[in-house]
Amino acid sequence: MLLFAIPAKCRLKIKDEKSPPEADQPLAEKFKFMMHNNKRGFTLLETLIAISILVTAIVGPLTLAAQTIRAQQVAKDNLIAANLAQEGIELVRNYRSNNILQWRIARAAADDPLSIHPLDHWVDGMDDCFNASGCGIDADVLISAAVLPSCSALDDCALGFDTASLLYTHCTPGVGDCVATPFNRAVRIENIVSNQEVRVRVTVSWSGILGSRSLEATSHLLNWDDEIF
Repeated sequence: MLLFAIPAKCRLKIKDEKSPPEADQPLAEKFKFMMHNNKRGFTLLETLIAISILVTAIVGPLTLAAQTIRAQQVAKDNLIAANLAQEGIELVRNYRSNNILQWRIARAAADDPLSIHPLDHWVDGMDDCFNASGCGIDADVLISAAVLPSCSALDDCALGFDTASLLYTHCTPGVGDCVATPFNRAVRIENIVSNQEVRVRVTVSWSGILGSRSLEATSHLLNWDDEIF
């Protein structure tokens, strides 16, 4: 048998051309090493984008809820003001009718009915209502007052809420069961046909979420006391 010896120079060459030590590592360990090197955290830009999306998702519903509550309060104030204005018209109409009925009773009891027939009797007690500032009227005034008070005597015709009677009246807040409200109601009357027809304007004003607002109701009243014509 012949034995061939490999020269030392060749052996060194073969040793130099051998792959690096990591080439002998198993495939699983190489993959694990690569994944470990690729791990990194979020960048500042990615964090800002995530926060922006989160804020948008939260602020949207909250804004909608706030607008809904705001619209509900505005609608509530408008409804109360409309009812107060219509109530003012009805109270003045009842006051007019009471005047006519009282004069009819007086004429019926008089010895000479024809001597009791003033043409302006149907607007008795409404003198301040013909002024620019207007007058005030509520359920209590309608029952107890012979003259409708001017708005200057009623703190600009401010309305309070009586928690006992559950009515809006010209009461003084803090006195009795009266609670302050943001509403004012003024009644203004102007002649259309002397002694026969008037125009009644009831203005309700208040301060709410949208600032100062007002609402006005208008009606025409006639002197239906045909006994004097």
